[in-house]
Formats: sequence, C-alpha cells, structure tokens
Amino acid sequence: MTTPICDFVRKYAAQNSLRLHMPGHKGTAFLGFEHMDVTEIDGADSLYEADGIIAESEANASALFGCDTFYSAEGSSQCIRAMLYLACMSGEKKEKPLVLAARNAHKTFLSAAALLDIDIGWLYGENRGAYLSCDVTTQYLERAIVTSDRKPAAVYITSPDYLGNIADIKSLAEVCHRHGVLLLVDNAHGAYLRFLSQTQHPIDLGADVCCDSAHKTLPVLTGGAYLHISPRVSEKLSHMAKNALAMFGSTSPSYIIMQSLDMANKYITGASTALTEKYSPSKSGNISFSKETKTTSGKAITLTYKEYLKIFIMLNTLSDEKEKAMLSRIATLIQINMTNGMDNIVIDDTEYEKNGDFNITEAYTMLEVEADAKINTWFMGMFVPDYNMNADGSTSYEYNYSDIASKEKKISYKGVLSY
Repeated sequence: MTTPICDFVRKYAAQNSLRLHMPGHKGTAFLGFEHMDVTEIDGADSLYEADGIIAESEANASALFGCDTFYSAEGSSQCIRAMLYLACMSGEKKEKPLVLAARNAHKTFLSAAALLDIDIGWLYGENRGAYLSCDVTTQYLERAIVTSDRKPAAVYITSPDYLGNIADIKSLAEVCHRHGVLLLVDNAHGAYLRFLSQTQHPIDLGADVCCDSAHKTLPVLTGGAYLHISPRVSEKLSHMAKNALAMFGSTSPSYIIMQSLDMANKYITGASTALTEKYSPSKSGNISFSKETKTTSGKAITLTYKEYLKIFIMLNTLSDEKEKAMLSRIATLIQINMTNGMDNIVIDDTEYEKNGDFNITEAYTMLEVEADAKINTWFMGMFVPDYNMNADGSTSYEYNYSDIASKEKKISYKGVLSY
C-alpha cells in the first residue's frame, strides 16, 4: 500500500527549501514536527479539490473499506454535517427535509440540523431509560416511518453508541430501503469494525452513508476521520461529497493529520490480517487475580467478546465475609430491579415488591475493590508516523507489528463499585 502524502512531505522536508509560504513557523522545530507541516504548495494537492496525492491516498482508503471514502481532518463532526447535507440534497426539494434520528445523537447533529434547517423526528426507542443508548428496533422504525407526516429524507442512528451497544444495522437498513429512505450511521467509535474476521462495519451491513472517527479506534492522530458512501448510492452522492465536506471544513486542513490517515492505510494493510486472526468474537482472554490482594480469586475467568474492544472484569470470589455480604446485597438489588416475575424479597426486615415500592436510590450500596489483574488478550499497537532524518538528508521509518501479538498485561485497579 502506497503512502503518497507522507512520501511527498518527507521529500519536501528533506530538500530544506526556503519556505516562502504558510504556515508561519516555516518548518522551525518548536514542537518537533513542524518540518512535516505544510500547506497546499505545488504538488501537495488540495483536500477538497483532490486530483493528486490526496486523491491517491483516499483511493487506497476506499479499497480498504470497500466503498468511496473521503478524508476529514476535523473529526466525525465535519462528516456528520456533510452526511446531513447529502441527505438534504438527495431528498425531495418540494418541502423542508425531515430526518428521523435516534435521540442519543451527538450534539454535532443538532447544530448541523439547525444550520441546514432540517426538521427532526426523534426516535426514542423501545426503552426510554437513557439518552446514551437508544434501542431502535425494526418494528419501532417501521412504525415511525409509516406514521410520519411526510417521507423522511433519512434515518440517523449512532452505532456503536456511548455504552458500546451495536445496532442491528442490517435489519434497520432493510426497513429504510423498503421505504426509499437513506440510512445514515454515526460510526465514530467503530472504524475498526471493518477489520474484524467478519466485518461489522455499517457500510457492509447496508448503511448508505456513515462516518468513522479513525482517531478513536485506529492508529490515527486526533481529528482524522472518514466519510464513507455505499456503492448502493455512490453514483448519486459521491460526486457531492467533497463539496459537502468543504462547506463545513476549514480551508486550511492539517497535513499532519492527513499524513496520519495516509500512513494508517499502510499500517492497516499489514496489521489487519494479524488482527482478524488474533482478535475475533470467537477468541477469549483469561483474567486472574494475584493472591496478595484482599479481593482474591484462584480461578481464571474466561471472557467472551460481544462488543469487541470492551473488557469486563468480574470478581467471582471474595475472601472477606463482609465483602461477600456486600456483593451479595448488590446482586440481590440488581435482581429485584431487572428480573421480571420475581416474588417479593425481604432485605433488612423490609419487604420490597418487584413492581411496587422498590426504589434503587434508597438501597444504594458501595463496595471498595482493590486488585491486580493479569490479562492475556490482544492489543492493537498504536502507530504514529515517526520519521528519522539521516545524515545524507534522506528520511527513513520502520514498522513494528509486535504489539499485535498476544501479550500479558498487568492492570492495578483500586476503586469503588456502586449500585
């Protein structure tokens, strides 16, 4: 996989030219990376009119993601605004556009809707308990579209959400497409989903347009992101993508961030095979606790992964009787609050009804936990371009995929669990 942006900037920096152009630091090392920071000089291409090295790099990213992929140096926030603009341009022009959106949408969605004068029909989901997670089922979405006062331009959901839940994109896409509605997905936390042993990326599951924050789960500098357009609608929307991004983006996009996105293509090409082999839903990690801590466990705990980059640590035994009693109380309270069809339960001489007087705020319990955990699992090495200037003026860099291999990590934990 080529790295055209990195190669160009590296060659330019090695020439040690007199920089009669912006940025104002002129390549002087105040922080150390200024020699790699350039602007739209001859040969550097231009992000929103790309036909050179940036276009080549975006083509590399498109090949990796299997769709038309465009760079953002301003995070998924820029891409979210562009997605909504594309939805407006693709819909009916006769009336004000309507977007049905899950209520856990990022605040950028709100500002974009205000800027574009979009009407929002909120989707609260089946469970209205929290705004961080919004369970929009196919039945719920079907009802929302059918009962809407006009045909929506798009449906907008966040997946993975802020609690790690992944929506059933495939089924939701089928509902949207049956009604001729675009499905937009804020996939800011899920760029890595494309590179699992079985892809879970929204575009592969049927989404029409989505954004990824590459910097959140891939080895990319802060601000690096992607706008993806499905082959299903690429002929209709891809030619407008650059204008959509330019409308909300700075005319001085960071070449440091674009180099990071460029180098990530090569890194992913070399790393994805190792990742999919070692880090898949069928794999598991082992966790054990040292005997020196007060919350000890002699047994290893086997984990399975549903949301693949989350690790949940469970304490299955406690040596102290008081701590055992506290943990048992927490488990009982959770049962009362979560389990259907239970009989009334008595705690501390007080009888609680499952659907009656139980109030979790009156049964609040805290448990102090201290443990050293040894974890055998798979960690993705975070690679950031690091160039070495040689004596002859040339530059060199090297790759290190060793961190992808299975390793033992030790985590010291002390905190308070509460319920």
